[in-house]
Amino acid sequence: VIKNRGVFVRSVDIGQALDIYEIRGALAQLAGGLIAERASEADIAELRDMVQQMDAVVQSGEVDEYYRRNLAFHVRLVQCTGNKRLIEMLQGTDNELHLYRHRSLVQPEGVSISNEEHHEIVEAVATRDIKRARQAFKRHVLNGKARAVAAMPKGDT
Repeated sequence: VIKNRGVFVRSVDIGQALDIYEIRGALAQLAGGLIAERASEADIAELRDMVQQMDAVVQSGEVDEYYRRNLAFHVRLVQCTGNKRLIEMLQGTDNELHLYRHRSLVQPEGVSISNEEHHEIVEAVATRDIKRARQAFKRHVLNGKARAVAAMPKGDT
């Protein structure tokens, strides 16, 4: 949205998306450590609850509902860093990768694997294991990248 000019939609090709995923992975690694350091017990309880609710959605097979909850989970997770600029940067990458992130979940067992990774992130945060939280969040992003590439129609990759 540009003031006095209107709304513009930016197209992100696969090459740009792969570059953005790499940046998002590095930001997620930073965020994971900060979340493990800074999340309150109430934050952790809320994150656990969100992941458990997504477990039920996984069972229902509702990919669109899972994606909606996935977005909310990631927003809440990153808010736990307490770093406003990092939150903005990750939100920016999320917005640019919207189509690719959604596609990554329609793969067989995509939502199930994604939510297992969410459990791993939350448990690493809950135990205050900074290294594990960094690795888990980065791995989740890069696995999402791999799932998105696998979901691309032949010839687009």
